[in-house]
Amino acid sequence: MKAFFSREILMDNELYTELGKNKIGRIKIDDTNSCLREFSFEILLSFSKKRITKLFINDLKKILELDLLSDITSEIIELETFIDTLKDGVEELSFYPNLDEFFSHLSRLLLRSLYESSKTDANSEDVLHSWLESIRISIEEEIFRLQENL
Repeated sequence: MKAFFSREILMDNELYTELGKNKIGRIKIDDTNSCLREFSFEILLSFSKKRITKLFINDLKKILELDLLSDITSEIIELETFIDTLKDGVEELSFYPNLDEFFSHLSRLLLRSLYESSKTDANSEDVLHSWLESIRISIEEEIFRLQENL
């Protein structure tokens, strides 16, 4: 939580926190490990489309590191909610990442997985595993698509 009369300023890829005119701290912003959801809307306004895309890719990579289907789906829903809140709250932002292509690709994979499961004697564990793999493949495809467009 920010202190009263405190504000954050982004300069040369570094975040400065000021109280009045006295600098009280300096935090290096590391795009290689940072995620989109780690920054306030005000800070995101100063970021380029390329930088926002890189942060969004990091969010997806962190989701990809998870093992449980419930954790992965929860994180995807939280990321989508953050993006929707960002769109509603920061109209001045020139670029908004989205999960539209991810969901489009995922729906095809899940339908294929359901179809294949219905044609075999797959148990519920096998079906859940195929859904997990479908989500992972879709995340990897989205990361690849976004990196191609950088």
